[in-house]
Amino acid sequence: QTRTDTSPDLKAIGLSTVGHPFLDALVESAADGSLLLAGRLSPKAHPWLVEHAVGGRSLLTSAAYADMTAVAGSMAGHGSVRELTLEAPLVLDEREVAIQVVLNSPGEDGTRTVSLFSLGDDETWVRHATGSLTATGPAGETPPPTDWPPTGAEQVNLDDFYELVAAEGVEYGRAFQCLRSAWRTADEVFALIALDAPEQTDAARFGVHPVLLDAAVQAAYLLDPVSRRPFVWTGYRQEAVGATSARVHLTRQESGDADTQGVGITITDETGNPLAEATSLILRAAPAVADERRAGALYAVEWPVTPQPDRGAPDARFAVAGDDPLDVADMLTTARAKVVRAGLSAGPAAFDAVWISAAREPGIEIGTAVRRTLNGIVGLLRDWLGDERRAETRLAVVTRGAVAVADGERPDPVSSAVWGLVRSAQREHPGRITLIDVDQHQQSYRALPAALVGDETQIALRAGRMHVPALTRLPPPLVTAGFPTDGTVLVTGAPAGLGGVLTRHLVVRHGVRRVLFVSRRGQAADGADQLRAELAEYGAEVRLAACDVADRMALAALLQTVPAEQPIRAVVHTAAVLADSVVTSLDADRLDRTLRPKVDALVALHEETADLREFIVFSSASGTLGGPGMAAYAAGNAFADAFMGWRRAQGLPARSLAWGLWERAAGIAGRLDTTALDRMSRAGVAAMSQADALALFDDALLESERAMVVPLRLDVKVLRAADDDAAPLLARLIPKRSTPSTVGDRATQPEFIARMQTLPEGERRASVLELVSRTVAGVLRHTSIEAIAPDRALKEFGLDSLTAVELRNRLAAATRLRLSPTIAFDHPDISRLTDHLSELLVEAHSVPPEDAAAQVRRLAATFAHLPAEDRAGLVGQLRALVDDWSGSAARSEESTVLTDASDDEIFDYIDRRYGSSTMSQPSFEQLTGMQ
Repeated sequence: QTRTDTSPDLKAIGLSTVGHPFLDALVESAADGSLLLAGRLSPKAHPWLVEHAVGGRSLLTSAAYADMTAVAGSMAGHGSVRELTLEAPLVLDEREVAIQVVLNSPGEDGTRTVSLFSLGDDETWVRHATGSLTATGPAGETPPPTDWPPTGAEQVNLDDFYELVAAEGVEYGRAFQCLRSAWRTADEVFALIALDAPEQTDAARFGVHPVLLDAAVQAAYLLDPVSRRPFVWTGYRQEAVGATSARVHLTRQESGDADTQGVGITITDETGNPLAEATSLILRAAPAVADERRAGALYAVEWPVTPQPDRGAPDARFAVAGDDPLDVADMLTTARAKVVRAGLSAGPAAFDAVWISAAREPGIEIGTAVRRTLNGIVGLLRDWLGDERRAETRLAVVTRGAVAVADGERPDPVSSAVWGLVRSAQREHPGRITLIDVDQHQQSYRALPAALVGDETQIALRAGRMHVPALTRLPPPLVTAGFPTDGTVLVTGAPAGLGGVLTRHLVVRHGVRRVLFVSRRGQAADGADQLRAELAEYGAEVRLAACDVADRMALAALLQTVPAEQPIRAVVHTAAVLADSVVTSLDADRLDRTLRPKVDALVALHEETADLREFIVFSSASGTLGGPGMAAYAAGNAFADAFMGWRRAQGLPARSLAWGLWERAAGIAGRLDTTALDRMSRAGVAAMSQADALALFDDALLESERAMVVPLRLDVKVLRAADDDAAPLLARLIPKRSTPSTVGDRATQPEFIARMQTLPEGERRASVLELVSRTVAGVLRHTSIEAIAPDRALKEFGLDSLTAVELRNRLAAATRLRLSPTIAFDHPDISRLTDHLSELLVEAHSVPPEDAAAQVRRLAATFAHLPAEDRAGLVGQLRALVDDWSGSAARSEESTVLTDASDDEIFDYIDRRYGSSTMSQPSFEQLTGMQ
């Protein structure tokens, strides 16, 4: 960029140049001494970058990670890479990639941790390698040989070396074909390596050029001709800069794993002077590379400790409503809070927060317990949210053991279902509900009042410390996974939906040969014949059976028909039902239909199967993020996530995949209308193609530590610009980029309320009308406000209960008003909704009302749109009103005349009004009536 007089001097603000071909700038943190080196990988600047390919994809060579780490460490005085573990491949192809190397501040032992990142296509940083650095490294255990080639070493024919390696899936372009000659013994390799075109590879600016270092790694293939890729570098250090050729000495190291190989590496110049060495390089078998550039990623829910507010709310008054199975009242009393036991019928103004607690009833079958608990919570929420008098009072829903915060915790699936349901209620009614999960520690009881101080709405208290959920992106795996192919795989769902898509993948990609596909209609289901015939061509036997998996007896009878020689070895449960609504309209029937495949079927599958190698349930991210209009569905999926966590804690195979959106052709996305899909996309959740989703399914098979992961595709640009549509976990994952406004910005783009307070009277209603029209158009996905006629009923434009809640939330955010959830139904067209908001703005924000003339003109405009029969009924009322106004005006005129008149003028007025003064005088009542 061209420097201008106002552009900063980078050195003056603490940035240093690095001088490395990949790393441009370095900055040191003033707070803790950590370092950040930033740069970019550009195939245009370095075409050789893309000549290292695995499985047909250009990957950054592991030697480049080692080189950048060593260079970064040397700039911090830590010249030895004690350890560097490669976590995820960086796919380059022809794209330019921003990179960062982050060195944390030195630890007590003097070491620094280091991580290498790249900026992904979705604008999030992906970690590719992590390790540690020391100031000095160990000396090489094997000194380089003094004679070259060593006596007794056998020369190796390299004529077809790169063809053999390519057959194993690793392709080296011309730039990487640097092995010139090699000799070997039983446990050693000696090789000469040289860059093909040093002048084209910028060799003088590298420590040991990545291409040259990669050639040293290639020589390990001569020890054991199996395709392996670098995994862990240990004790790597560089001694010189700018080498274009070198000698390599590799020594075999013992490994207890057939899939790994260890080698020690020493690199010298042709006279024996050291250039670089690695005490150990571990290479791991990798038959195929996972493509980390797919549109989506795996995420995990973490619960980091969050600083609590400095103090609680000692003056706050708390009410505990309804039954109190968790003894919340006692907890609050222990915390010295002011507590009153009261039902939800108590006056809301008396309290600052009301608590309800949810717990599983002991001794009750789990399906019954889920329904009783959720129906009870729905009833309480309906009463609470339907009463706008409580709009300023926070409702806290308290659970115990609903979430697993730390390793070893076993979440209660029933309480977890409450979290799924309430998360959706939070999305529908922002700012009104807080979820709190507690343990039984005394300090957690005392922390309860403080949990309401601040903006967090989902909290777990453990031993008095506050934890808040966060999504963490998991690195893509280095290898692809397999799936059990022995025995039979049981798949539930619809042949034409996700179940069919997944079954094809298991057969075609993983080689599964026997599938028992279970759906309600079995062979009669749409797509059943096509699925069976298609997969028969791959040699797979697909049996389609009709069975309600939620009926345990029917499931047991079906499983009795499975041949003993081909037992069920894996279960993939994809079945789901979407029969939902906003939480305030949710009834027991819809809740039951939605929970049946997520609760009853899952429990039945757990109880009727044994000796499994895989048990996978297709859940939904709605249980983790909350879904407006999906309260029951979110509850069922949160139950499934927790239930699989409970299975894993029992030592049983269990994976829950809490999916984001698949493309509309499959799964629940196929049953969502356009408005629902648009709503999810505006919240930052984008649909994945089937290919990308199935690739994430394969990635999830390699996740061994977690029972639940969230495969999700995010639209980062939408998330950064999202308003309250975004789920709290996503909002924290991708924080908004805000730019401070200038004084001029504030003058030209004032907030709505400030603008209303300064607009002329005649323009105020027009401004509210524009706000309402634009908001309605946005919620209902109309491209123009001109299509929204002010006098047409909103229902005619597609308004339903969920979009009505969304409309309320958006208008409330713009006007800073507490609005009823039914405002769009109480004022069912834009004109009446505008009038209502105008009145509320006058009351709440001291917005001056319209003058009388403007109100009369607006009334006339409203009459113009009414049918003739409706106008006729109002004419009489208007005439009476006009007569009353006219009479009042006349009396007011008379009063003014008589008040200031002389006696003669009063009698003259009486003569004119009532006749000659010689006639009978007016009564006292007549005179006083005139006044």
